This record gives sequence, C-alpha cells and structure tokens, in this order.
Amino acid sequence: MKLSSRQKNPIRGMAFVGISIFAASCGGGSNGGTGPPASQADVVSGTSGQESGAVGGELTYTVTVTNNGPNAATAVVVSTALTGSATILEISGGGAEGSGTVQWPGIANLGSGETSIFTIRLVPNAEGTLSLRTSSTSDTPDPTPGNNDGSSQGATVSTTVSVRADVRTTVSADRVVKPGAQLVYTVIAKNLGPSPASSVQVSDELPAAVTVVDVTGGGVVSSGVVTWPEAATLASGDSLAFDVTVTAPFVGPFTNIVRSSASSPDPVASNNDGSGSTSRATSLVGYDTLRVITGSQNGEQFGWEVENLGDIDGDALVEELQIDRHR
Repeated sequence: MKLSSRQKNPIRGMAFVGISIFAASCGGGSNGGTGPPASQADVVSGTSGQESGAVGGELTYTVTVTNNGPNAATAVVVSTALTGSATILEISGGGAEGSGTVQWPGIANLGSGETSIFTIRLVPNAEGTLSLRTSSTSDTPDPTPGNNDGSSQGATVSTTVSVRADVRTTVSADRVVKPGAQLVYTVIAKNLGPSPASSVQVSDELPAAVTVVDVTGGGVVSSGVVTWPEAATLASGDSLAFDVTVTAPFVGPFTNIVRSSASSPDPVASNNDGSGSTSRATSLVGYDTLRVITGSQNGEQFGWEVENLGDIDGDALVEELQIDRHR
C-alpha cells in the first residue's frame, strides 16, 4: 500500500515531536531545557600558617573549607597532608593523624556561604621545610575542582624551620662583703629555647683583686678566667649551674662578668655576651661598725658610731651616724 502525500505529513510531524521530547529530557537546566538543574557546590579548601619557625618551637596552622555555592555541599571530607618532621600537639574538630595525613570527620551538610575552620598545633623536630597541603571532596558536583584538590596556591603552606636557642647566662653574689671574707659567685646558663643548644661553654671573668678558693663543675682557672667543660647539648629549659668561691679584697668595688657561647644560633646575644646587667655582679667591701672617740667634757667622753656599708674608691658609704655617750 502506498502512502499519499497527505498521509506522509503526519509521519513527519510525529518524528519532529519525538525529537523535541528527546531534547527536553536530555537538556537539563544548563542547556535551557525545562528539567531541574543539577546541584553544584564550589567547595574551596586552604591552609595558612607561619613562614618560618624554630626546632622545638610551637606552630599553629589553620585549615579552612568554604562552600561558595550555589547549592549545599554534602558529605564533605577534609584532609591535610604533612611533609617534614614534627610532633603534633593538638588537632581541633576531632581530626586524627595517620601516616602523615590529618583527616577530619565528614561534614554532612555544608551550606552555601558556610565555612568550617580547623587548627593543627605542632612542634618541628628538625631543620628544613615543613609543608601542609589541604584538599577536600564532596558528594555534590564541584564546578571548580582546582580550588579544593590541593593544587591551588592557597592549599599549601611551607614553613622554613631553623635552630634557635636563647642561652641566658647570669651571675649573682652578695652585694656587700667584709674585707678578706669569702664570697660565692653562682653562675647559671639556662637555655630559654625553643631549640636545643649545642656545644655550650660557660666562662667567668673574675675581678683581678679576688683570690680563688674553689670552683665547682670541673672549671679551670687561667689568667683570671674560669672556663667550664663544654656541654654537648643543653635542652630547652635546662640549665648549667656552677659556683666560684673567692676571697674578697680590702678595697672595692669589684665586678665579676660571665659569658657563654654555643655552636647553635642564639637570637638574643645580649644576655650571654657579658654586656647585660644580669651577666655582671658588683660587690662592695663593707666593714663592721666603727667607734671613734673624739674627746671628753665634764668627765664624760663623746664619740660617734659610723656603720659603713662599703667603700667606693676610698669613699665610705655611711648609712647611719649616731652620737653615743661613753663613761
């Protein structure tokens, strides 16, 4: 049976209608069709922190994940990979570290415009570079995967780690000493950190007028300077303590100066090079109360009692002057 031209038109019309139906079902919102658009969520993850740090010094890093929308992101998982030697002190938000990677519990729903923030506190263990790189995934399609897959500039922070050990060296002694009496200098070298100090050596430049009686800790006296054996390592917070006992001179004042050196870099040289006030101890020579009889009147003698607390270049320091009667 042949189809007439009139009969063929409906067939062509039906074919056209069929194509239109197919296009509408496959077009989606982005192609101008009538179907609902697919959900999308542009999730951005990043890491921030210090550019420099010290071995043994605490560092804090901040990890952020932000949903730029337009829709909510579901089942968001954030992780940060660590490269370098460090001891983790604390991870916020329930995160846990394993095999050099910190991972946080999944975020069930991160709304458009919302941000989640986490922190990592750690201590570098060695010199070099410490790097943290953050990435994230989501069950919701992401139109810009390059800003959350760890490849973007903001995803990674690198910290240059060096050794810094602040060794503070101090000396203390009595402010006033009697002439010829023994005086003890206490010398302390303390590592204020944050890094361990290496090859620490302490020395004490004694006043020329004193006579050495005893030195603790194996110190050796040469040309008026006490030098102690080198300490291979001085951990942050640890101290070296020594005593030097001397005989005081008869004239003062006299000053003792202590110093220390180390092979590790010291960020505060002024508290161990002998220039600081705590690296010096100045003592005065003091006397017992003196009584001077000057004369008598009506059978009574008059005198003065002078309490001398020290001698500075021959000038007495007088604290008290009293007139006393003596029969």
